[in-house]
Amino acid sequence: MYLDRVREVFSGVDWAPFEAEVNTLYNMEGRGRRPKPPIAYLKAVLVKMLLEINSFSKLVQRLRNNPDLASLCGFHEPPSKMGFS
Repeated sequence: MYLDRVREVFSGVDWAPFEAEVNTLYNMEGRGRRPKPPIAYLKAVLVKMLLEINSFSKLVQRLRNNPDLASLCGFHEPPSKMGFS
């Protein structure tokens, strides 16, 4: 199953350096809605490549239809397509 494949790949990665780097690119404070974790977007893009999903629309649809996959990426709620732009 593809979730097992994604879990296997993700478990072999030390995410701390990546998380530290992507967090420097985003302002997590301020007004408005709290942003989704930047590392979750990075993981979602990796899922897109691993599962050979050919568009961000289809990736968002897959994340919305599979809460386990969204959670594995680090989303509490699946993102919208605009989150990837």
